[in-house]
Amino acid sequence: MASSVSIILEGVDVEAHVGLHPWERFPEKPTRLKIDLTISFAFDRYFGELGGFVDYDGVRRFLLSLRDQPHTDHLETIARQVLDHVFKNAGAARASLTILKPDIFNEADAVGVSFDVTREDYLAS
Repeated sequence: MASSVSIILEGVDVEAHVGLHPWERFPEKPTRLKIDLTISFAFDRYFGELGGFVDYDGVRRFLLSLRDQPHTDHLETIARQVLDHVFKNAGAARASLTILKPDIFNEADAVGVSFDVTREDYLAS
């Protein structure tokens, strides 16, 4: 993909039931997540097939729906769900995703995972 157009959702605050630590396992107190997501499209496809517009409200709604999902131990599980959504529903050519847990350790601003995945790699997995 030579030229691209990207849709960016930065600093999305979401609550989710995720984590291995005992203090992350209270259903009444979900873990706060900070999500940065960049969804890239081939330039010609964006202005051709997609009409020069991608509605990111569906992605936003999906991110906010994470609060309603059952507990999972790993951020990677949530990351995979987000990547599944953007490749299957938004038609992304590439996605860069960072999910941080900012309130987990006193000595760290945040801990988390980051992915940069092409459609080809996603489809091959």
